Amino acid sequence: MLPDAYIVHRSPCRLRLRIPSKKGNRAYFSFLETGLSQYPGIERAVVNEATASVLMFHSLDIPAFAEHAAIDGFFRLQTAAAPVKPLYAKALEPLAELDRSLKDITRGEVDIASVIFLGLTGLGIYQISIGNFTAPAWYTAFWYAMNIAIKAKAGSDRES
Repeated sequence: MLPDAYIVHRSPCRLRLRIPSKKGNRAYFSFLETGLSQYPGIERAVVNEATASVLMFHSLDIPAFAEHAAIDGFFRLQTAAAPVKPLYAKALEPLAELDRSLKDITRGEVDIASVIFLGLTGLGIYQISIGNFTAPAWYTAFWYAMNIAIKAKAGSDRES
């Protein structure tokens, strides 16, 4: 299946594409750079696998090029803008990766919600043990721990 490419910037002699599904794929971008550099009408193609982008200096008819790029197995050129992830989704990616790692290491017995639940419960117990009954920290910790446990349970019920 061909990856989707999106036009990020376009001027008469330059075209920048983004191919999000191939981000970090050095082999693909090397293949793309070699193939596009030999393509008639493309003076130079500069790829960057870290940003999943391709900058082409060209004298192309873009619709015709889009057809040939698909036929040659490079990508499908999309006319719509690239999908954008909301900020919260980007911010939660590292936590999701940590959650997957914890589940892999512990064979599914421990996840990030469990670690946070235990940590907050421990914090609440510690606050009580040092006599800190008036500060909101201990009962706030219990409140957060309980909410995480309830949400984690609801999530695991939906998975089964």
